[in-house]
Amino acid sequence: MDMRWTYIGQLVEWYTASGAQKTTREWVDLLLTPTGWDGTSLLQSAQRGPDPTKTYGAKEFQRLYSGFMALLPDFRDGEPPTRKCDACKAPCESECGLCGEAYCSRPCLRKDFREHRSICATVL
Repeated sequence: MDMRWTYIGQLVEWYTASGAQKTTREWVDLLLTPTGWDGTSLLQSAQRGPDPTKTYGAKEFQRLYSGFMALLPDFRDGEPPTRKCDACKAPCESECGLCGEAYCSRPCLRKDFREHRSICATVL
């Protein structure tokens, strides 16, 4: 669980630096699902949870989610999260050596380089 919490923290910091504003559903897809956290309870909590149509910053979303935190049912302690390539969404274990963004292959990184260059520069 510690590795998953660290990974979501890294994603939150990156999205905060980029100034991203997303809906609850978008944050679940970007932050929770790739890191092994279950966003179902948050999405189904329309009466007591956040407004699904309102946009939030990453840190605000993380604070809202803290009341609904749950690991995915198939979570096994010590299992590293499965990352997906930022360009093609294929499962991968490699990353950019400078900023840590996930890429399945060097050609995929090259294909996405125009957008990735600005992300990499922000991190460094």
